[in-house]
Amino acid sequence: MIRVVMDGAARYKGRNINEILAPGPNLIANLQSVLVRMRLKPVALTRDISSMFLRIRFLERDHHFHCFIWACHPGELPKTFEFLSPIFRNVGSPVIANFVVKEHANKHKLEFPVAYNAVHQSMLVDNVVDSVETPEEAREAICQLIALHERAGMELRKWASNSALALQGLPDDKKATSVLIARVLAEIDEDQPVIKTLGLIWQTSSDTFHFAQPVVETETVWTRRRVLSTVARLFDPLGFLAPYVIQARMALQDLIQMQNKQNMKEKDKWDLPLPSALLKVWEVWYKQLGRLPELSIPRCIRSFTSTDLVLTLHMFCDASSKAYGTCAYVVSRFGGKVESMLLMSRSRVTLLRFVSISRLELQAAVIAVDLVAQINSNLDRKFRMEDTHYWTDSSNVLCWLNDETRDLKVFVAHRVTQIQREFHLHNWRHVPSALNAADPISRGLNLDQLKEDELWWQGPLFVLESKESWPKSFTVPTSEAVREFKQERAPFAEIDIPSYCIAAMADVPGRGMNSLKPSTISTWRRLIRVTAYVQRIVQKEPGDSLLLKPRKLEHARRVQFKLVQREDGMTLSDNDLWDLDPMTDDEGIIRAHGRLAHVKKMNRSIGTPIIIKGRSAWATLFIRHVHCVVLQHMAGLEQTLAEVQKTVWVTRGREAVKQVLQHCIRCQRLRATVVTQQMGPISSIRVPDEESYAFQFTAIDATGPFMTKMPRGYA
Repeated sequence: MIRVVMDGAARYKGRNINEILAPGPNLIANLQSVLVRMRLKPVALTRDISSMFLRIRFLERDHHFHCFIWACHPGELPKTFEFLSPIFRNVGSPVIANFVVKEHANKHKLEFPVAYNAVHQSMLVDNVVDSVETPEEAREAICQLIALHERAGMELRKWASNSALALQGLPDDKKATSVLIARVLAEIDEDQPVIKTLGLIWQTSSDTFHFAQPVVETETVWTRRRVLSTVARLFDPLGFLAPYVIQARMALQDLIQMQNKQNMKEKDKWDLPLPSALLKVWEVWYKQLGRLPELSIPRCIRSFTSTDLVLTLHMFCDASSKAYGTCAYVVSRFGGKVESMLLMSRSRVTLLRFVSISRLELQAAVIAVDLVAQINSNLDRKFRMEDTHYWTDSSNVLCWLNDETRDLKVFVAHRVTQIQREFHLHNWRHVPSALNAADPISRGLNLDQLKEDELWWQGPLFVLESKESWPKSFTVPTSEAVREFKQERAPFAEIDIPSYCIAAMADVPGRGMNSLKPSTISTWRRLIRVTAYVQRIVQKEPGDSLLLKPRKLEHARRVQFKLVQREDGMTLSDNDLWDLDPMTDDEGIIRAHGRLAHVKKMNRSIGTPIIIKGRSAWATLFIRHVHCVVLQHMAGLEQTLAEVQKTVWVTRGREAVKQVLQHCIRCQRLRATVVTQQMGPISSIRVPDEESYAFQFTAIDATGPFMTKMPRGYA
């Protein structure tokens, strides 16, 4: 049977129909997302819509946009015909077809909920690629999909699954037939269906992925154009071959750098033969390409079936001077069984211009965050990751993530903000370089090494163990990390800290705690940072970095509040605190007993605020910090007091806040009365003399005002 295929992209006199038609929105699911969903559950399922475009009809008003000329018999004058259905390679055909199917699924959402989810989440043009937990769920999905498409006059065929039970009841002509792939694997049984799934070869009998045999050219002149074409043909949407492919991409980048040093036109560089040094590297890589079909990758990320399993996601990221990337591993736990498997990866080559290794490590961390967002978007509500852990071997990245972005330079600050916006910092951990599963992405592996590298396919062994046996996290930033901080916010360690501060904060018996007076510190932020640095100097904890972590600053705040209460001689029996029902927390800080103390999700300072006296210098510093830094001099008495009480309860707080506002220099300038011009005395002509009296002379305007227009040139 001859199938006539009309090409909407064919040009006539330099134009085609695609330039006139609107492409429409992209309704096709993401390629990587569909494959991720296929790998999540034990029973995979694929199907195809037979002649999908021909099952759809255009509206009558759109027929004239799809005209073509055809001669029915030789020698006969051609006639003009109109297409009634979408044609191939038409820019709008995939959008129209997907819209029709998805809109049809929307109308029957309540009747076919399983089919609705499959159509909306796992459909690529005319293919559905999905996975379910059991063969029974697969049969239910098949029945709903068939019923849903039959109501639209569409026929489903080429059903395939790794479970024979899932396909029971389907006629043989509806199932996928075996596809012979030349020299894919000698062990592949020709009686079992081998499905080419989105560029991958999926063997249903073994439930594994394979790569097709590439066409290996033995005699050719290798140029930049041919090298790029060969690398681009290697389709790996999930990044299984990232360490192998990155070697070719790094060699291609080395070639570009060598050619950029030559004085020639850009178009002439594409067809020059490779230099001898790079040719040897390329030939070694290219010879291994013929053994690519020998690689076998399990399709499902776990070997056991259960709806009560616990899944955790581990992201590893790494970078070198030539490449950087990230890889995702899913750890499955059920009972005493624990498994870990590579889900997907993403790799990049570095820019031609110089970028520091630490910045590249940060770029890899950003890619990891984006990849996690994509993975989570493909999970069902009942199939969620218990937790997500990020691993990097760069202490500089961990240092930046634990600091405030306003202290960092623009490049680092933007990327740190993107990471902090998505996930909590406690999920980021340090991993030794030898255990970093993303290390093969940054340095590359040949194909033989890749097949045998268990670190790449299963991840490090410690992810299978409890958190107590994981590598300990620490951050020791280098001078390169410090250079990424703004000059005006340089690390506080460069400031000369007086010796009396060390004696004050050591809290050693016999040494007074009152040596560090607020009168010697200008701002609340500076007071807290001095306290934190002095504590670090005195305690000398191992692994402390040059930069302060948020937990260190929070501890310094609590120390200061405890110090002010001790200096003021505050006790639970004070008469001034009787109405607040004071109590002492586990750190010895006196707090007010609020009614919201048992709300777990609320900040502790709001439910049980710390009590400080309004007449203390500490209270003045804190109120000034809230007024000047937090509220930016833009709030009055009531709003400032409300903001202060989110953290502490200041006795006689209204008076303390009013005093700070009255002494604020900037607020005094803003409240100052604007100077106005003083009015002069009335002219003597208008002032009546001694003999005149009121209303002696009167006048009446009988005609009213006259509206006139001044000509141009007259003022």
